[in-house]
Amino acid sequence: MKAVMIDTREPRWIQELKFGGVPTMVATLDYGDLYVVCDDGEILVIERKTPEDFLGSLKDDRMFAQVARMREKSKWCYVLIAGQFERGRDGNVVTDSRATGWNWNAVQGALLSIQETGVFVQHCAGDSDFEQAVMRLANRSRSQIMWLPAPRDPKVINGSLGVLTAFPNIGIETAQKILEHCGSVAWALVEITDGGKVPGVGDVTRDLVRRVLGLHKDDELIIQAKGDEQNVPTGNPQTE
Repeated sequence: MKAVMIDTREPRWIQELKFGGVPTMVATLDYGDLYVVCDDGEILVIERKTPEDFLGSLKDDRMFAQVARMREKSKWCYVLIAGQFERGRDGNVVTDSRATGWNWNAVQGALLSIQETGVFVQHCAGDSDFEQAVMRLANRSRSQIMWLPAPRDPKVINGSLGVLTAFPNIGIETAQKILEHCGSVAWALVEITDGGKVPGVGDVTRDLVRRVLGLHKDDELIIQAKGDEQNVPTGNPQTE
């Protein structure tokens, strides 16, 4: 943040703000209430509004004309509202604990419309936070590229994983290990239920799987080729 220009029509307390000690100048501005020259050379155009001022600007149709002129000056424009809007029980806007008669949906729509023109809307915690809010805006990065790495790479659960994860105690990671070890869901169920050594499957999980499958103590699962009743496979070729 290098310098701040403040409109002559702003209150004296704003004209006397220091903004961290940067040079300030009071002058008549064509658009907005403050021009902020940032370290990267960009100029911010800031229009300060109290909640009441904002609603008044909507009422007399000044708001959208103001933001249009601001965009002609800079691509970094902000309407900085010193306060908050609240929704009353009747669906109307409340400011400073006072009902305004403005419909909540209408005001929210106006805020969206402003941002759709390329002018950002930001709230601060009243007049006492205004100076810091301007400095926060000035200190933001305005790089033309914003890198947004995905926090996780998505992977769709396929049918085989879906079958295994339906059993108690078997999550995605365990199901993946089971499939890698056994080669298929069919062989996985055989090996889990007959006491074979399967990654991530202990006695408790094995008993739960058998219970879900409705197997009794002496029951076992087998895989048998169709029409080959005399030659029942005795082991999983994937693990042998």
